Amino acid sequence: PEEALREAMLERIKKDWSSTETKVTLDFKGLRLRDLGVIALCQAIDVRPNVCELVLQVQGLTCTGLTQLGELLTSTKNLEKLDLWGNQFGDEGLRALSQGLKLN
Repeated sequence: PEEALREAMLERIKKDWSSTETKVTLDFKGLRLRDLGVIALCQAIDVRPNVCELVLQVQGLTCTGLTQLGELLTSTKNLEKLDLWGNQFGDEGLRALSQGLKLN
C-alpha cells in the first residue's frame, strides 16, 4: 500500500507540474502519505518553486512531517495556501510549523 501511495503521489506531481502555469496547486487530500511521504513531497516542492497551494488534508501527519513543512516554508516563498485539515499533530508540530511561517 505505501508503494502505491508513493506512485499516486508521483503521478499527481507529474500531472500537475507538466502544466505550463506559473502557479500550481497540489491536492493530496486523503492519500494518507504520512510523514515519510510528506517529507519526500517537501523535497520535491523545494526545487519547484511554482507551487502556490498545497492540500494535505487527512495525511496522518505528526510533528516530524510538520517540522519538514516548517522547513519548506522558510525556503519556499510562493506557497500561498497550506491546507492541513484533519491531521492531529499536537502542540510541538504546531510550534515547528509556526517557526517556518515566521521566517517566510
